[in-house]
Amino acid sequence: MRGFPGPRLTGASNSLRWGAGRLTSVMLVMLLGQTRVLYSMANDGLLPKKFFADIHPRFRTPWKNTMLSDCWRRLSGV
Repeated sequence: MRGFPGPRLTGASNSLRWGAGRLTSVMLVMLLGQTRVLYSMANDGLLPKKFFADIHPRFRTPWKNTMLSDCWRRLSGV
């Protein structure tokens, strides 16, 4: 299935498909990195350390920070 019908627009269709795939991967990397940035900011004293730098005892990740950014992403997507 192509984005643009017709034989002369296959290049535009291919470039849109390629761009959409790259945009998705960039967005995923930025969303995963956001929690680490907030964690580092909390350790530097720019954000409340008790909340943003709290590490999960089992998984060793900033879990409250991850939950907050996940909720923010879900609300902004609606």
